[in-house]
Amino acid sequence: MKEIGSFFYKKVDEYEEKIKAVFNFDEKFLGTYVKNVKKLSDSFLRKKVEPVYFYDEKFLRAYSFFYFSQNYFKTIYLLSLLKPAFEGRKKVVALDFGGGPGNSTLAIRDFLLKLGIDYKVYYLDKQSSVSNFFENIKKDEKIIIKDNFDMDEEIDIFLFSYTLKEIGRGYRRIISKIISRVSDDSFIIFLDAPDPELLSFIEEIRKLSYKNGFFSLFPCPKKGSCPVLKLKKDKEKTCFTQLEWEPTDLVKTINSKLFFRIKYLKFSSIILSNSWERDNYIFSVSPYLKEKGKGRVYFCTDEGRVEAILMKKNVSESNEIFKEILRGSMIKIGGEFEKSNKILKFGKETKVSFCDTPLKTNLK
Repeated sequence: MKEIGSFFYKKVDEYEEKIKAVFNFDEKFLGTYVKNVKKLSDSFLRKKVEPVYFYDEKFLRAYSFFYFSQNYFKTIYLLSLLKPAFEGRKKVVALDFGGGPGNSTLAIRDFLLKLGIDYKVYYLDKQSSVSNFFENIKKDEKIIIKDNFDMDEEIDIFLFSYTLKEIGRGYRRIISKIISRVSDDSFIIFLDAPDPELLSFIEEIRKLSYKNGFFSLFPCPKKGSCPVLKLKKDKEKTCFTQLEWEPTDLVKTINSKLFFRIKYLKFSSIILSNSWERDNYIFSVSPYLKEKGKGRVYFCTDEGRVEAILMKKNVSESNEIFKEILRGSMIKIGGEFEKSNKILKFGKETKVSFCDTPLKTNLK
């Protein structure tokens, strides 16, 4: 994963070794581990997920073996998009709501550690079984385990990782609680599964947060309705990011018996800020779709969903990366192109480039 780098892979290797030690990993029982991973995965597909599955050790083990590193890297990616907002800060205080086995908590810590920033990370989870497990992994006094919102300092990062199916519409109550604890330069991040129902929650969260002084940076525009939710086909009704990655050793071991390839990390998300403005980029809600003589990509923009078309005869050095676009790519467009009825027709002079951060950095 180009966006992440070896530092974070080395960290995950350390965590996986600790996880294997906690659960006495033995390849003789690989079939059992895989069976439990599949049961846990199936439970995540239900409309409502009860926040009690980690009380069962076999499911805590299954999650830690298979999902821990995947969700760690998803968190690292979202935080890496905000790197310009943290460079130069002396200290950052973060809260990981529903921290579970701690992968997202450690991702926050490692991201700040890599930047050389002093930190304090609150890990909040009411399940004693999972917080006890995390106590064996974290080994860091600057990570503070809590089971409630009993903290009186301002928070710079609020992270909600794979919690929306558990809290449902309770997010309204939770947002009302955290708004009183935000700093002057604070981010609220929701990371969750690529699911149409959760996309609806994310849309509602965006609008509610707007009323409370938090504006969308990624992936949604600040205003307007989600154009993807209006689509009728199930496969089109989800907006998500897909990242190419190299699975870790433990994930490879489990996956070898699941008989499918994990080429991409896939997730839906939203990043909100009370200080920064969103840069002028467009977000791809489809991958590059190759057709005879041309290719197309669908984007989410301030004006809704638009279709961009590049004819094969118009491919040039300035636009050739158009063919590399994945779901969730941030793209900037320059130069000349035609626009009509929400269709963009790119020419040889059209400039297409990837965007590294959703932040409008020239304002800071």
